[in-house]
Amino acid sequence: MLWLRSLSHLLFGLLCVLSLMACGGGGSASEAPKELTFELYPLTRPVQLIGGEAAIALSIPRPGGLVEGADTLVVRWDTNWGVPYPYSSGSYGPAHRQDYESEESTPISRTTRWPLTPAHTYLDVGRRSIVVQLRSGGVTVGRAIHPISVRRTWSKEPRPPIADWHVEPAPVDGVIRGVVPFELTIDPRCSSDLDSELLHTGSYRTDAGEGEFAMTPFPFVQRDYRVGLHPFTLTVIDEDGLESEPVSVMVDLERGPSGPPVICGFWDPPAIDGVVTGMLPFSPDLNLSCSADIDSDLRQSGTISIEFGDGPRRENEPFRTYVESMKKRYTTPGTYIHTVIITDSDGLESEPFITVIQVLPPSNQLPVAIMGTDVSGGPAPLTVQFSSAGSFDPDGSIINTIWNFGDPGADRGGVSIISAPTYVFESPGVYKVTLLIIDNSRTGYPWDRDTATTTIEVTR
Repeated sequence: MLWLRSLSHLLFGLLCVLSLMACGGGGSASEAPKELTFELYPLTRPVQLIGGEAAIALSIPRPGGLVEGADTLVVRWDTNWGVPYPYSSGSYGPAHRQDYESEESTPISRTTRWPLTPAHTYLDVGRRSIVVQLRSGGVTVGRAIHPISVRRTWSKEPRPPIADWHVEPAPVDGVIRGVVPFELTIDPRCSSDLDSELLHTGSYRTDAGEGEFAMTPFPFVQRDYRVGLHPFTLTVIDEDGLESEPVSVMVDLERGPSGPPVICGFWDPPAIDGVVTGMLPFSPDLNLSCSADIDSDLRQSGTISIEFGDGPRRENEPFRTYVESMKKRYTTPGTYIHTVIITDSDGLESEPFITVIQVLPPSNQLPVAIMGTDVSGGPAPLTVQFSSAGSFDPDGSIINTIWNFGDPGADRGGVSIISAPTYVFESPGVYKVTLLIIDNSRTGYPWDRDTATTTIEVTR
C-alpha cells in the first residue's frame, strides 16, 4: 500500500504542475509588449549596393521595462517579413513570408551600452525587412520592423526611369479618334527603372491626373475632354523623384452634345478620402488643369467660384487665373470646407468640388543641429575631430546624434552615432559630411529632426 500512496502523491503533483501551466503560469508571455524603435543608417534611401556590397547600421535606444540578465535583443537582417513576393505570373502576393537568413542576438546586462549599434553588410539586391525583437525567457515581448530596398547602381547618381504603357483603344494610323468625353484605358506597368522597383515605390502623372503604382488597380480609365488633335502623355517618377521622358499618344476628339463643365482637380499634398491634412503653417495647392467643358474653352471663357472655408466666397473669378494653382495659406488650426464650382460660357455650372482641409497645430519645436570641426581640409590621410556640442532642442532633449561622413566605401559605411567622433579620411576627394539630430518628441519625420552639413576637402 505504501507504493500506491507514493504513486498518488506523484500524480497529484503532476496535475498541479499541469494546472499552473494551463493557467498561464509562465509570467513573461502575458506581459504587455514593450515599445521598440530604431533608426536606420546610412541616411540615403534606398540602400545603395556599390562595388558589390552595401553597409548598413542601426541605432536602437533603450526600451522601457528591461529585465537585465533575462532579456535578449535579437536582430534579423534578411527577413522577408512584410515584403510582398512575386508570383510566377508577375503579380505580387500577400506579405506573409517570414523566413530569414541571418540573426544577431545581444543578451542585456548592466554593462550593455545604449543605444545599441549593430551593423550588417548586404551582398545582393532585393527588398528586405529588418526585424528587431526583444525576447524575455524565450518569448517575444516587443518588436519593431523596418522595410528597406537594397538596389544595385552602376554609379553614385541614380538614373531616371523609362516610361512605357499600353493604351486602349489602340491608335489607327498613329491617332486615337473619338468624341468627348472620351475614355482611355491605361496600363503603365511595362515602365521600368534601372535602380528601383516602380510597382512598389514609383508614381505616375498623365494629362488627367496622377497616382502611385502601389495604390492603383491596373489597368485604369481616365477621361479626356479636350477637343481637337492633341497628345495624351504619361510621365513616370521613381522613388528618388527623378522623372522619365514623357511618352504620348495622339488623340483627335470631336465635340459631343452640349452639357455642363466637368471639374477635375488634384491636391498637393494629395487628398486622402477627400481630406487634405497638414501642420501649421499650411499652404495646400489645388490644380484644376484636368477640368474641361464639352462645347467651350474654359481657359478663355470659364469662371470660377471659390470658398476657402475661412472667409467670404469669391464669385465669378476668371478660371484661367486658378487653373494651374490655387494655393491657400491657413494660419489657424481647424477644419475648413473648401468648395469650387466652375461655370462655362453658357452659364452652366459644374458639380461642386468639395474638399475638407484639416489644419493641425505644431506639436513640437524642431531641434537645431550645429556642427563643429577642427579642420576643413588637408592632405590624406586626414584626421578630423567633429562635434555636435552646440546642437540643442528648444522644448526637449536630443536623443540621437548620427554622422554620415560621405565615405560609403569605408568600414561601417562611414557612419557614427557618438556626439563628438574622430574620423580619418583615407583617400583624396571632397566629402559631404551630414549631422542628423533627433529629439525626444516622437512626432516622426520631419517634425523631430534637423540636419547640418559641411564639406571636407582631402588633397593628395
